[in-house]
Amino acid sequence: MACVFNTMGQLVETGQTRTGNFNLLLSGWETGFYFVEVITGHNRMAGKLVVHH
Repeated sequence: MACVFNTMGQLVETGQTRTGNFNLLLSGWETGFYFVEVITGHNRMAGKLVVHH
């Protein structure tokens, strides 16, 4: 499972992943910072995403 949150902590995108790969279409997103969390099995990865148009 993958989740993306904005800086206000609001969930803006979710998706399923089995391989750890998660594709996002960012063209409709506002410029800003986002936080990404990907969970596969017993592994959890988190990171930051910057969108700039």
